[in-house]
Amino acid sequence: MYPFWSLPGPGSFVESIIDDVRVGKNVVLRLPQFQPPGLEAVLRQKVSEESWCWHPLRTTEHQLPLAELQDRFQQSSTRYKRRDIQQLLDSSDFEGNVIWLGGIGGAEWVRWKPFIEEYQHACRNKPESRRSLFIIPLSGEVAQHPPNQEITLTIHSWCGSVSELDMIFYATLLLKGSRLAEKQKLLLATTVAKLSLWDPNMAERLARSQINEILSPIGLLRKIAEERTWTDERAPNWQDGSLNRVDGIEQVHSAYLAATDSKAVDARIWSAQISVIFPLLEEQRRNILLRIQNQHQVPIKMGETIIDNLWDLELGQLAYFLKYNKHPLYPSAARLHRIRNSLAHLENLPPEEAFARELYVPLSSA
Repeated sequence: MYPFWSLPGPGSFVESIIDDVRVGKNVVLRLPQFQPPGLEAVLRQKVSEESWCWHPLRTTEHQLPLAELQDRFQQSSTRYKRRDIQQLLDSSDFEGNVIWLGGIGGAEWVRWKPFIEEYQHACRNKPESRRSLFIIPLSGEVAQHPPNQEITLTIHSWCGSVSELDMIFYATLLLKGSRLAEKQKLLLATTVAKLSLWDPNMAERLARSQINEILSPIGLLRKIAEERTWTDERAPNWQDGSLNRVDGIEQVHSAYLAATDSKAVDARIWSAQISVIFPLLEEQRRNILLRIQNQHQVPIKMGETIIDNLWDLELGQLAYFLKYNKHPLYPSAARLHRIRNSLAHLENLPPEEAFARELYVPLSSA
């Protein structure tokens, strides 16, 4: 349903929540303002598989939490006139539920936070298998004020839950239907992952874009920053989604950087290109050598340098050698050499170079 939540990192986040529910703990989720979609649906499915009853509860401004719960779960009974948490817990009408308390804003949380703190203490007097438990997603600024973590209440923070490998795999899934060559899809997927970092919403948006926009994404990223009202007037922060931790390192969202420091975005694109294209350059160097190895004798003198082994020729030397011998593969070798030099000098490749035919077609059979 939501492939993102099947990835190792996000999947582990979900399973840790379900593990706490299994042992009778209430759960508070600390989430940024712009968060991955589908978490409620995934948790609802997991909870249903555990034979718990899922109840989404949207709070109102007019009722206190206890009154709201008793009206919701004890309507069939006329015995409950007193507003008491222990009475609510002891009621057979209020057992075996998982309550998703969604849509909590600052005003609602002022009322619900003291109730949850009192409720989780009262849960200790109820057998684990008969408790009703809360899962409470707090997002944005409200997430900065969770209740205290206790024996029957745990806090899960959406920080550092997504790895670079998670995002590369997710971007690969998003690009699966593309007709590009596999290595070209790998380049795009790695670029999407390096830019998206932890943000599946942005990964999906990039994956739907044209190749030129993926490889030169500043315009799209600035548009996303504008939509999310990210500017340099406020430092990047976790609660609004412009800052997170990936593989143990604190990272700033690429959309925020596009609006404030586009060179940092260029560095991420270059990192993706060099990780995919440098191995391709080496493959093609070897493919050319396979093509010519029986056509030329060593040693080869190149200026003051003597090459005793043909396989020691670097791309620049190889291009020079092919040009000197008027070999038909010289134009391909020369282009590969230019691509290598650009990357070695920390320059991003334009789309026509990043997708140059010479990188992806085996030159040993050309």
